[in-house]
Amino acid sequence: MYDDYRDKPYVTFRDTQKGNFEYFGSNVYKDSIINVLGNDCYMVVTKSEYGTSRTYYSDDIRVNYSDFEGHQVGNWYNKLKEVNGAITLKTITEYDTYYEIQEAVKIVERNVDDNDFELPKKPVAAAFSALDSRAEMMQPTPEQIQCYQEKVSKVSSIDGEKYICYMSFLLLKDGTIGYIEPYEKDDSGFYLVASDIIQNCGF
Repeated sequence: MYDDYRDKPYVTFRDTQKGNFEYFGSNVYKDSIINVLGNDCYMVVTKSEYGTSRTYYSDDIRVNYSDFEGHQVGNWYNKLKEVNGAITLKTITEYDTYYEIQEAVKIVERNVDDNDFELPKKPVAAAFSALDSRAEMMQPTPEQIQCYQEKVSKVSSIDGEKYICYMSFLLLKDGTIGYIEPYEKDDSGFYLVASDIIQNCGF
């Protein structure tokens, strides 16, 4: 399975036969009905390590779920099988302080041909979930720790609060790190410090 994001200068791939997070179970509520784009939809409540989701499906819009047998990313095959191939039209997800609503705004039928599956001319890299074994981080050297502490000391006590910056990057064939990007660009610019640490402290 290839993931191509418009804002990324590379494409990642992963093994669809490996699940990417744990599901704890689900319940189907055929009598809990809402209407999305003129379609009556029933609710399925799913619990996973990412919280609780309420997802709404219409029996009028479906695919052949057997085509996806073995597809474990997002628990995709099992979800489709549970609702006989019905497609999600609305999902509400709650997890701690995280709350998200996704809802279809238009349904358009179109033909799909082989050109739709051609990869763009970008470097292709394995996502961490595609690895056969978990990558273990090496213990940092005293020099790396000192470099980190020097760069962090300038910003670590602002307002007396802690700040965490999540960064993504690629580990290149020669062992160096490239394509360093923050998941979010905070207004205080802490992501710039995090990028500086990754680039210049020898990790």
